[in-house]
Amino acid sequence: MTNKELVDRWNGFGVHDFDKQLFQEYITFCNYAPNEDFDNYFRVKEISESDFLSLVDFFYTNYCYNMLFRLFRDNRERLIMLDVESVKEIKIREDLEERMKRLSM
Repeated sequence: MTNKELVDRWNGFGVHDFDKQLFQEYITFCNYAPNEDFDNYFRVKEISESDFLSLVDFFYTNYCYNMLFRLFRDNRERLIMLDVESVKEIKIREDLEERMKRLSM
């Protein structure tokens, strides 16, 4: 594939900015991701936490925010860490309640 072919495909999206951005992220991922990250993307439900975080790091550091969002959205269960001990250890700010109300919690 040549740069001209990539540009032609990119231009083919017309005025659809989201599609253009996602295509650009796909190019970045396919072109720059290490083989391990690329392969792990297709078996994300089976990989270790460190491999998952490696994908997160790649997407974040390479500005692939739409792919990162999709990864988080489709793998929410990896982001849920129920740990009451961490809540117990929080040093409470004076305005915590007010801030939580602003978040509608």
